[in-house]
Amino acid sequence: MPFGLVNAPATFSRIMRKLLDVLRDLHNYLDDVLGHNGDWPTHLHALREFFVRVREANLALKPTKCFIGYTELVFIGHKVGQVGVAPNDDDLISKIKQATPPTTKKELRSFLGLVGYYRAFVPNFAAIAVSLTDLTKKYSPNVLVWTDVHDQAFRTLKHV
Repeated sequence: MPFGLVNAPATFSRIMRKLLDVLRDLHNYLDDVLGHNGDWPTHLHALREFFVRVREANLALKPTKCFIGYTELVFIGHKVGQVGVAPNDDDLISKIKQATPPTTKKELRSFLGLVGYYRAFVPNFAAIAVSLTDLTKKYSPNVLVWTDVHDQAFRTLKHV
C-alpha cells in the first residue's frame, strides 16, 4: 500500500480485522498483533494459523520486530500474558486513584478520558459513568452541580 494515502490506516485496519476474524486470543493494534494463550501447544497452533493467513493474504512480517514465546509482554500500558490482558501502567493507575472530584466540565472530561483508557477492565463501565457523562453534555453548566449520584459513580470508577 503506498505511503501517504489518507485512507491507508483504515484500509490496513480492515485487512487486519479480516485476517484475525476467527482466530482466538489474537488481537491487533494498527500493525501490531498480540497473541496470548494459556499453554504452549495452543500458542503454537494459533501462531501457525496466523502465519498461514498472513501468507495467504500476501502480507510480510519483519522477523526483527517479532517477539515470539514470551510468557508476558507489556504493550501500550497493558500486560499481555498467559492469563490474558491486564492493566500495567502503575503511574496511570495511581493517577486514577489519587484523582480529586472534578469541578468543571473540562476536568470531568479529563477524568473520564483517564479512566476510559482501562474501560475494558471495568465491568459495566458505561452504566457506572452515565451520570458523569451526562454532566458533559452541550448545554449543561460549565461549573458542575455535583450530587451524591455523581460522587458514587466517581468513587466507583476510581476504585474498580
